[in-house]
Amino acid sequence: MEASASSFRRILEIDLTDAQASFNLGSVLEAQGEYQQAVLAYEGAIALDPKYAKAYAGVGSAYMQMRQLDRAIAGYRAALGLNSALADTWNNLGDALAQKREYAEALNCLQTALKIKPEFAGAYCNLANVAFLIGNLDTAWDYCQQALALEPEFPEALNNLGLLLFAHNRVEEAIASYERALAVKSNHINALWNRALALLKLGNFAEGWVEYEWRWKIDFMTPPSFAQPTWDGSALEGKTILLVAEQGLGDMLQFIRYVPLVAQYGGRTIVQCPFSLTRLFATCSQISHVVDSEAKLPEFDVYAHFMSLPRILGTTLETIPAAIPYLNPTEKYLLLPAITPSTQLKVGIAWASGYKDETVILLKDYKKRSCPLSCFIDLLKIPEVSVYSLQVGKDVADLYDYLGNTPGSLIADLSDRIHDFADTAAIVTQLDLVISVDTSIIHLAGALGKKTWVLLPFTADWRWLLGRNDSPWYPHTMRLFRQPQLGDWESVFCEVAIALQELLRDRHQ
Repeated sequence: MEASASSFRRILEIDLTDAQASFNLGSVLEAQGEYQQAVLAYEGAIALDPKYAKAYAGVGSAYMQMRQLDRAIAGYRAALGLNSALADTWNNLGDALAQKREYAEALNCLQTALKIKPEFAGAYCNLANVAFLIGNLDTAWDYCQQALALEPEFPEALNNLGLLLFAHNRVEEAIASYERALAVKSNHINALWNRALALLKLGNFAEGWVEYEWRWKIDFMTPPSFAQPTWDGSALEGKTILLVAEQGLGDMLQFIRYVPLVAQYGGRTIVQCPFSLTRLFATCSQISHVVDSEAKLPEFDVYAHFMSLPRILGTTLETIPAAIPYLNPTEKYLLLPAITPSTQLKVGIAWASGYKDETVILLKDYKKRSCPLSCFIDLLKIPEVSVYSLQVGKDVADLYDYLGNTPGSLIADLSDRIHDFADTAAIVTQLDLVISVDTSIIHLAGALGKKTWVLLPFTADWRWLLGRNDSPWYPHTMRLFRQPQLGDWESVFCEVAIALQELLRDRHQ
């Protein structure tokens, strides 16, 4: 490729008006990963020939590689404005629009690509991806099979097939599909990452945690850059280690449990985390210093990311550090409002997960973890139960949308009293039970050793494993309620209602 690029540059030295050479140079530079230089070469071709449609498409492709979606879309649209018969460009435009969640237009573009080129495996593959993202799994399956019928070893389609199998909890089959994709394209980052999640879901931690390091190659995860080396598990006497919190707040609450294990290696421990967790994590005695993610870091010698610690420390399913509670805040920052007799069962609930769709490949719509507040309505009416909302953020509005301007007769809205996780912890310590969808609340409750019931979608996150109603991460205190099929919250809440009545009976005995 280097020789090819040199040849095209030489041609342009001889003939500055050769638009084809400039376009070809852009194609080579793009293939080399020199995306910004590729854009310049494509734009050079356009300057020489303003009606060069494929050069505009090249600009779009290079910007797509740089994750600059708006510029990519502009390039594709300009190309199609000059030549509407470019099937590849319609396909690429559909892919870019899908990544911006403009699904309706994305579908139209992909269907147009197929009208121009009926046996277009790439367009079928992207149609499968869009159908998957909007929750039409059966349609996604059909499109994926059509792509593979045209091109049986198409790595993108094999990766999509793996995602669909995973979504149906056919995890071993999903791994086989990812491995077929990797046999064709060994550096297929999404397949490598998805395989890691599948291995973890099967409880294969020995392989899974090693493969989990592929997360740093995924578009939405960028590791912080430090001059200091990463910790390799060696002794820390006389050194300072920085532990970097990563991903969602629930992940941070779950993996802060590793601090005591790291402390056993000697040295001084600093934890970097979002501001909302600093006050709570500061109560951990083994942490020397907690620093806000936006603040200047003190000096340190080595560092490790929270979710690399299981690999570094060799965690298996049998050796999960599960000394519960592992968060023990000593100061009570808040008191529950005195609205119910103390003899009632105090239950905290959360119905909406704030998990951001740009941080996950599988089932990107965060609402798939969430359930409607209406699912809780029968639980709110049980006379012996007092219910407290632990929900914060925009979803608090559900209380007033569903229950009217004065929901307090059924549920206490505590959102105005919660400013960080220390506040939430103070409330949770005073409750008898937490019932929540898969969000940070359940990890906080689990870390505090509170009885916790987790409401899980059919395709639950890897950390909940397969088919279990308990969790080795939170033994004895946590119970899992799983959807028996996709979208079936009704069955989950029927099971929860029965369990709650049993709990109330036990209290009376």
